[in-house]
Amino acid sequence: MEANDKKSLCLVGLTLVLIIGILAGFRGCDKVKYEDDNENQKIPVQTPVPTPTTNDIFDDNENDVKKDSYTVNYTKIEESSKNQESNYPVVPTFDLSKYLTHLESNYQVEAGTEEFIIPEVLGNEEVTVQIQYFFKGIYDNSYSSVLEFNTSIPGTYKIIYTVSKDKESFSKEVYVEVLDTTLPIIEGIVENYDSETGITSYEPVKTGSIINQTIKISFRDNHEVTYAEYYKAKYEMIDGSNTIEQEGMQEIVEIDLNQDFILYEDGEYHIRAYDYSNNIFEYVVTIDREAPIIQMNSQRLDKDSTLITITSREKLQEKEGWTLSEDELSLSKVYSNSQEEVVSVLDLAGNISTVTVKTDHLEAIVKVFQNNKETTSVNLNTNDGEILVKVIGTEGVVLQYSFDNYEFISYDNTAIVDSGHYVFQAILDGIVLDSVEFDVSNMMVGD
Repeated sequence: MEANDKKSLCLVGLTLVLIIGILAGFRGCDKVKYEDDNENQKIPVQTPVPTPTTNDIFDDNENDVKKDSYTVNYTKIEESSKNQESNYPVVPTFDLSKYLTHLESNYQVEAGTEEFIIPEVLGNEEVTVQIQYFFKGIYDNSYSSVLEFNTSIPGTYKIIYTVSKDKESFSKEVYVEVLDTTLPIIEGIVENYDSETGITSYEPVKTGSIINQTIKISFRDNHEVTYAEYYKAKYEMIDGSNTIEQEGMQEIVEIDLNQDFILYEDGEYHIRAYDYSNNIFEYVVTIDREAPIIQMNSQRLDKDSTLITITSREKLQEKEGWTLSEDELSLSKVYSNSQEEVVSVLDLAGNISTVTVKTDHLEAIVKVFQNNKETTSVNLNTNDGEILVKVIGTEGVVLQYSFDNYEFISYDNTAIVDSGHYVFQAILDGIVLDSVEFDVSNMMVGD
């Protein structure tokens, strides 16, 4: 190689070394600057992310590219003590809950009750108290803010008590349910017109009554009647008794609350009303315009009195001087014989039926005859003549006798010849109308 060529090669080599040195110096300066910037910014990084860089070096002989890389290390900077404290809940320094420990979570009160007072929480120099009221009606879906608490309307109150001191506070919710337990009212009224005076009077009809007039029904409640219905009772014979059918078998009809509700047909009506709080009241009234069907029976008590009994298929009202049976289906009274009277009886609805009561004149006298002459002697002797006994009085009277305390047998109108003790009775319908007693002997005078 010539001297000039060697010079040229040396010059090229020095140039390359110089270039490489300059590039390495620049890269070192960039790295120091980047790390210094990160340190000054002090930005915390949770997950370090490697950032590769390349430095291209050209080989003199092969012109291949060689790759060099490095990683930037991020240092996590801890937050200041002030920021660390903000990540944890603040621990109260004053117990505010003690002001609300006496409050129950739930209360119940009758609607309209003035005696109930909501629990009181008072503030003082240390704490302040705030009370908020929210109300939800029976048919509401959510609470609405209200200014105060009162028991005039059924529903539920949510009352929020908040006790505060400085920047700390404590709250508690209290629920007060205002209940409406008052039943709705059903009233029945009948009109009575006096044709003589021209005055119409109105008479209330209580539940369970039986009437024979048209009745007007009205509804009211302390808040609101929301629904009403009725059915006309159906009866069926069960084991010989007329029994109302089960309610499921009845035809229930809704009542239009915006119109007058008037009943005039005979029947037993069951009327129900429901109020705003779903309280239920049932009113029962029977309309009966048919007069009672009655029968009269008489029973002789003795020759001077008869028991008269009037029976009906339906219950009767009490009547002065008469005895009403326990089942209220009959009236009875003792009449003296030989009386006649027209008697009126009323059923519970006030319908009238009449019957004529007449008691027969009864006469039954037992007489004793000896030797064809009436005698009142109680000691008779067969030697004094034939002894016969006769009954005088009402047709149908039967004469019977007992001898020496034996059983009674019918008397056949034959003469008494045997000595002993005799008792004679006049019987009509099983009743003893008259009787006599005497003794008979057969002894001769002077024996």
